[in-house]
Amino acid sequence: MKIAGHTMGTPEYTLDDAARLFQDCGFDGIEIVVQDGYRCALPPKDGHARAEAVASLVADMGMETSCLTPYASDFNSLDPAARAKAEADLRIVIDYARILRAPFIRIYGGTLLAGDTENYEHKLDNLVDSMRRLGDVAAAAGVTLVLENHFSTMTVSAAAAAMIVGRIAHPAVGILYDQANLTFGKEEDWRTAMDLQHGMIKYVHVKDLRFKNPDAPLYRVQDKHRRSRNPQHRHPYSRRRRGAVAGHPCPVDCGRL
Repeated sequence: MKIAGHTMGTPEYTLDDAARLFQDCGFDGIEIVVQDGYRCALPPKDGHARAEAVASLVADMGMETSCLTPYASDFNSLDPAARAKAEADLRIVIDYARILRAPFIRIYGGTLLAGDTENYEHKLDNLVDSMRRLGDVAAAAGVTLVLENHFSTMTVSAAAAAMIVGRIAHPAVGILYDQANLTFGKEEDWRTAMDLQHGMIKYVHVKDLRFKNPDAPLYRVQDKHRRSRNPQHRHPYSRRRRGAVAGHPCPVDCGRL
C-alpha cells in the first residue's frame, strides 16, 4: 500500500508547495484537485503545460501522482448538452492523467439529490453509457476511472456503487471507497461496505470524521441551496478533515495508490 496526500486538504498551498509538504510527510504521492478557482489544483482547461511541469516536479521528488480529482458530475444528466460537456471535460482530465502518469481519476457518479427518484433508470442508463464510453478512453491512456462513495451522487452507498460498477462492467472503471462519506451519509458500516464492494475497490480515501451533533438529521440539498463543489466550502454538518501530521496546521487527506 502507498499513501498520497490530497490537495483538497491544502487549499492555502500551491501545487508545488503541497508536493513538498507531502514529501516531507514521507508520503509516496499526491492526489490533485482539478478545478477553477482553487489554488492547489490544475485548471479544468488549458492546463497541459502546468501538468507537464507538475509531472516533472513530482518525478524529481521521487513521488507519484496517485489520482486526479475533477468535479464534473453530469454524466447522468437528461440534458444532452450538459452530459456532453461533462464527458468532454473528463477527456481533458484523462489527458492530464496521461501526462502525469496518474493511474486513477476520481469520478462523481452523476448527480442525484437525496430522495430524488424521478427518471432514476434513465439517469442510470446515461451514467452507465458515459462510463463505458469514457472507460475506453481511459483504458487507452492507462487510467482507471474510480466512482466515489459520495453524497448527492448515484453512488451514495456501497450497495449503489457496487450495483452501478457491476452494471458498467468495464475493466477501466472501479470504485473509490470512502468510508467517511458513507458514515457521513449514514449509509453502510465498513464491514458491510467492504463486503458489498469486494473486488471492485481500486482506490481508497482515508480521513477522520466527527459529528458536531450525532443526532442531527442529514440535511437535504435543495436546488436553491445546493452544496458547492468547491473543496473550500464548509457546511455546519459537514465532515471535518483533521491533520494527519502531528503539529501541522493544515489538514491532510490520504489516498491509496
